[in-house]
Amino acid sequence: LSYCDSTTVNSILLQSPVSQDTMEQCFNLATTYLNSNANEENLQKAQALLEKSEELCKVALAESDEDSEQELIPIRIQQAYTLQYRGQLDKAMSLYATVLKQKPSNSVHVITAANNIIVLNRDKDVFDSKKKVKLVANEAGLKKLNSQQQGVVLFNRCLFALQMNQLEQCRQLLIELKSLSPNCEITILVESALINREKKVSESSALLEQHMKSNPSSVLLHLTLAQIYLSQGNLTKVREVLEKVPDLVQYLGIVSVLISLYTAMGDVDNSMTLLDSVFRWWKTRKDVSNSVKEKVFWVIAQYKLQHSRPQEAADVFEHLYRQDKKNTRYLANLISAYSRFDPKKAEELGHQLSQFNSLSMTIDIDALEQMPSFKHTRRQVTKAEMAKKQEVGPQTSEVQKKKKKRKPKLPKNYDPSKPPDPERWLPLRERSYYRKAKKKGQSNVGRGTQGLSAASISLSAKLDASKPKATPTEDVTKREEVGSTRVKNPPQKPQQQRKKKKGKR
Repeated sequence: LSYCDSTTVNSILLQSPVSQDTMEQCFNLATTYLNSNANEENLQKAQALLEKSEELCKVALAESDEDSEQELIPIRIQQAYTLQYRGQLDKAMSLYATVLKQKPSNSVHVITAANNIIVLNRDKDVFDSKKKVKLVANEAGLKKLNSQQQGVVLFNRCLFALQMNQLEQCRQLLIELKSLSPNCEITILVESALINREKKVSESSALLEQHMKSNPSSVLLHLTLAQIYLSQGNLTKVREVLEKVPDLVQYLGIVSVLISLYTAMGDVDNSMTLLDSVFRWWKTRKDVSNSVKEKVFWVIAQYKLQHSRPQEAADVFEHLYRQDKKNTRYLANLISAYSRFDPKKAEELGHQLSQFNSLSMTIDIDALEQMPSFKHTRRQVTKAEMAKKQEVGPQTSEVQKKKKKRKPKLPKNYDPSKPPDPERWLPLRERSYYRKAKKKGQSNVGRGTQGLSAASISLSAKLDASKPKATPTEDVTKREEVGSTRVKNPPQKPQQQRKKKKGKR
């Protein structure tokens, strides 16, 4: 059963259902659901069966605690694997960690838990991943695994070595991987990634193209080659590679990438043909829920409507409306599509919409009027506020509207009796009465010949015979005047400089 697809497994189980009485039966059936097809329905069934298996194990082995813990290890590993598939990564990580803390006696359990922890860590906790790589590299435990499981473990070790930029170690692990499965997808992916890391992009793409010819149904090889061309900026090559993906219409992610490429290149016709094939394929699928189909069809119809294809959009909206007649959104969009090319049909469908009278019976008009509007910044005045304003009266409102007048700012030495300076608008240096202030000690600078000082000038003035000498009476009067001036203006004591206050630290 583990090698069959989901539909085959479900048909076999319906014809000959497996009893769920024992722990082993529940565990094996859950493993079958996990291996067949990891869709959400099978994952939920597997998780429920594993929980039941854990309860039955605890009941059966309630006497010996140690044995029960060892028996629960494989069940918990499968539970963590199920949670990992469902996207609950934190819960899965905690379960794997508890398994390793219990120190399982079986080395296969240790390798499985450590390998999945490396996958969950990715590039976050490198130190923890290094520890788990040592646990995975247990030769005695690897011999117990089959060739496919050994290949998966070696593949994850190669990716971790590439992430740590250990190219030589990755090359040695690749040799071991080639000896196990030389033409496997994961082996080719690791080899191309190693060549690409060595900056040999052309050789990496050539290797992938060579293996794609021998294995054209491999989706992973197509996506890896498209990623290499996308990193180079070659969109035409990306488009060619993605168009060759087998069963393209079932991979909605690849379809969305192709539609984005077509739109960027202006090739709307190819995007419409691709969407038509997607619509036809998903319409015939019976194993997909209606909610998923409605989401896909809604996106297709909206894209067609945006790119001026109202007739094709109307076909999709009509299919959606047939599936759900109560959905007014489908009907409104269908009318919008018909209004562009068939107004009569749109008018006929418009009668199926609920009338305005039935809609307006439950609407409070006063509440709508009082709702704040997002278009205007001013808030609407309610009836209660209007009544308060009318009670207060118009006088207070007029007083509130009056603004205080500011006093004009005048100069400090303003004299209203004198006329203002006509040069007041000019800069100070450009005014006619401006004189540059001299610095201290520059009063006698520029007088006399070069090299003369103030003392030599005074001495030369005394010894100048051409000037008349002062009489003794004049000398006395001058001395008296000097003395009187000294008495009137006694010398002041030099002011002591104030000490700067120290600021608080």
